[in-house]
Amino acid sequence: MVERPTPYGKKLRDPRWQRRRLEILERDGWACALCGDDISTLAVHHRWYEKDIEPWEQSNESLVTLCERCHQLEYDERPGAETALLRALRRAGFWSFDLEVLAKAFSRIQTVGNRGDEAMALSRLIHAKL
Repeated sequence: MVERPTPYGKKLRDPRWQRRRLEILERDGWACALCGDDISTLAVHHRWYEKDIEPWEQSNESLVTLCERCHQLEYDERPGAETALLRALRRAGFWSFDLEVLAKAFSRIQTVGNRGDEAMALSRLIHAKL
C-alpha cells in the first residue's frame, strides 16, 4: 500500500502546528513583524520551507508573524521581486562566486528587520556594485 502525503491544509489543523503557531505569535508580541499591526487577523508565515520538514518542525528563523494584508502582499509580490533582484544582479555584473558570498551572508541575517553589521555590509556592497 502506497502512503500518500497529508494535504498541507490538514497539516495546518494539526495540534502540533497550532501549538507552534501560538509560540511564534507570542514570540513576535502578537503583532505583524513588517507593519506592527496588532489589531488585524495574524498569520504565521513560512519565510522559506525546509525540505522534508513538517510545518511544526520548521526553524524559528523561517517563521514570522504577518497581518493578513502583509501576508497577502508577501505572496503576491515575492515572485516578481525575486525575479527583479536576480535580473538586477545579473545586469550589475555579479559573478556566481559573488552570489555565493551574498547568499552565505544573507543566511546569517536571521531576523526580519535585522540591521546589524552584516546587513549594513551587504547594503554597502550592493550599492557599490549597482
